[in-house]
Amino acid sequence: MSALKDRSFPINVPYYIPCDFPLISETLKSRGLYVSYTLLLNLDLVGLPVYFKDQELETMDMEIWYVNQLKYKGKFFSLSSQYFDDYSSANDYLQHQLKERKEPVICIGTTYYLPHSKDYIKKFGGHFLSVYEMDSSQAYVYDPVPHKYKGKVPIQDFEKFWKGAIKENKDFFKGTFGTIDVNIKQVPTVVTNLYFDTLKTVSYEFLKGQILKKKEGSYYYGKSCSQQLINDLKQSVGMPPATLEVVSKCLFDMRWSRYFLRDLLQEVDYIYGDTYEILVETLLKIIHQWELAYIRYNHLVLRNQVSLNKVLPIIKLIQNTYHLEQRFHEELYDRHSSYQLLEKDSHFDKENTL
Repeated sequence: MSALKDRSFPINVPYYIPCDFPLISETLKSRGLYVSYTLLLNLDLVGLPVYFKDQELETMDMEIWYVNQLKYKGKFFSLSSQYFDDYSSANDYLQHQLKERKEPVICIGTTYYLPHSKDYIKKFGGHFLSVYEMDSSQAYVYDPVPHKYKGKVPIQDFEKFWKGAIKENKDFFKGTFGTIDVNIKQVPTVVTNLYFDTLKTVSYEFLKGQILKKKEGSYYYGKSCSQQLINDLKQSVGMPPATLEVVSKCLFDMRWSRYFLRDLLQEVDYIYGDTYEILVETLLKIIHQWELAYIRYNHLVLRNQVSLNKVLPIIKLIQNTYHLEQRFHEELYDRHSSYQLLEKDSHFDKENTL
């Protein structure tokens, strides 16, 4: 039995984690780099809240990857994909990688043909999973998000999965029998410092509250994100139902960046003892208050009861949360003042920032 087949893979990965990050973490582990998926994800500063909107409140969004506009270099690796015209060629490549490199192979496919997926024979969803072993009848896969699965897939189903669904999902599939390669750009000298540098950078950008104006609209980071959302909540009174639903979704999505930061902080607390316990408790309270604000506002939207006198208590709750979060990040930044900020691209354009 191979070492990969014997290896323990983390299965209980939260549903909101992008499905490729645990796979990347396990690939790096095979190369002797022990970097958790939580840290890998947070290197892209997804713990920093970002709010995008145009001037007319026609477009509002809380997409976590908008943080890329700040031009931090982020993770220390890049991803590249390759595709094969037929299963035989793809399988030869996969077998070679498993035998020679002794690391899981990240494969691109469709959930429509995965027996352990709720999409099975229902939906042509694009998906990533890792193969860590194969024989003549089974592929052994690691598929933690969202399926929390490690085990066998019949080889016939795996071949169909791997072929993908170009006709049904052309936005996702760029070819058949695709794989993802993890290319390390620079091996981090001290992995533990990445935790502290990341925490410092998130708090630095939160407190800075940068506003980045682009042709398509404005991006609000950190504390500016909360401030602008408060203003838009006030403006939402009297808006059409469709706009109210968008505002409600933005309130709902405020949780994601806090979830990612919470996971990172809890991991640091676990590694270094209970020295972060109070900060973790404060962040949990912040998350709870954001979730409560969403529940109350969405309740009004669903019942068509959005009025100024009913929205004002929600705004008050958010303002209190804003001040608590401000103090939280001040303390988090002070705790890590001796560490470095994550590196930025040198060509970052500063002309459109406020």
